[in-house]
Amino acid sequence: MSNAIRKLIIGLASLSFIALGACAGDTGPAGADGAAGAAGADGVAGAPGAAGPAGADGAAGADGADGMDLVNVPPTDTHFAFATTNNSGGTHQGVNLLSLDFDGTAPTADVVVSSRTAMPPRIDGRDGGDAEWGTMASTVVYNAGTAPNGITGAELRSLYNDQFIYFFAQWTETTADGQTVGASTTRKQYTFDGSAWSRSGNEDRAFFAFPIVGEDTFVANNGCTGGCHAGYMSAGTGEVWDMWHWKGARTAPTHTADDKWWDDQGSAGAGFEDGHHGDEGMSSYWEPGSSTMPAYMPAEAAAGAGGASYPAWVWEAVPFDPSLAWADGDTLPGVYNRLPTGSRGDVAAVATFDGTTGTWTLELKRARFTGNGDDYQF
Repeated sequence: MSNAIRKLIIGLASLSFIALGACAGDTGPAGADGAAGAAGADGVAGAPGAAGPAGADGAAGADGADGMDLVNVPPTDTHFAFATTNNSGGTHQGVNLLSLDFDGTAPTADVVVSSRTAMPPRIDGRDGGDAEWGTMASTVVYNAGTAPNGITGAELRSLYNDQFIYFFAQWTETTADGQTVGASTTRKQYTFDGSAWSRSGNEDRAFFAFPIVGEDTFVANNGCTGGCHAGYMSAGTGEVWDMWHWKGARTAPTHTADDKWWDDQGSAGAGFEDGHHGDEGMSSYWEPGSSTMPAYMPAEAAAGAGGASYPAWVWEAVPFDPSLAWADGDTLPGVYNRLPTGSRGDVAAVATFDGTTGTWTLELKRARFTGNGDDYQF
C-alpha cells in the first residue's frame, strides 16, 4: 500500500473521530437573555359600577349659640321712679327709686318685673288681672313724706314684646290726711259767683321717671330725691329724665300721657320750671285765660246756658263773651284738649276710676325704640 493511500485512510479516520467527538460532547452554557419586548397597548377602561345605597342619617348636632338680634335687642334692666297725686297739684307721694328687672322672677316692693309676652294686654284702663298681665305684680309702698295725700301705695306690673313696653298702675284714694275720694278730672275750672270769675281745682295725676342720662347718679341719689324733691321741677345734677305724666284733665281725654324730659337746669324761685321741658311736638292741652277771666268758652256755652263741662276741645272753643247772661254758679273749663303730635304724644295711656272703691286703674303703652333723643329707649 502506498504511503499516499495510507495517509488518506488515516486522515479520514481522524475526521471521523473529530466528528464523533463533537456530537457526543457536553452541552454548552445558556445563552444571554434577549432584550425586553415593547410595552403592550393599554386595555379598554371598564364601565363604572352602580351607586351604592345611601347611608343612614347622622345624629342631630348640638344647638348652636343664639345669634345677636340687631333689630330687637333684649331690653336692659334699669331704674325708675313712680308717684301719684290726689287733686293736689305738684304735691305727690310715691316711690323715689324702683328697679325695672326684665324677665326677672322675683317682684318685690322695690323691684318691678317686666316679662316678655306673646299676647299684649288691652290698653283700656280695666284691670284684666293675672290673665292679662301675668303674675309678676309688685305692691310698692309710698315713701313717708311731709305732704301725704291719702294714697299709701300702688300695684305695678309690666310686660314687653319686640315692639312695645306696657305698664299697669293701680292705686286707691282714701280719706286719710283730710283728703277726699273721687276722680278729679278738672283743672283750673272757672266759676262765676254772680259778679266775678275765679278758677280753682286740680286733677289726679301719675308720674313715671326714667333716667336717660346719669342712671348711676340717679341710683346714688335715691332716684328722684336728687331732683324734684329739692324744691323745684328738675332732674338731679348731671341727669336727664324721660317723664311720662298722666293727667286726669289734660291728657286723659286723649288717652295719652304727657311725654316730657327734665334736665338739671331748674332752680328755686323764678326758675321753678327751668328744668322741665316738653318733648318735641304739641301737647294734648291748651290752658287759655287768666286767674280772673276766661279767654275762651265752648261754643255750647255761647248762649249762657249754664256753662260747660269737661272735656272741652280746642275746635269747639270760641272767644269768651262776658256780656252774656252768666248766672251764679256757672262754670267754664280752664283746659281745652287736642290730639298731641310728635314725640310729645308717644305714650298711650287709658285710665278708669272705680267710684265705689276710690281706685284708679291706669294702663300705658309705648314703643320700646322711638328714635327720639328725648325718650328713654328700652
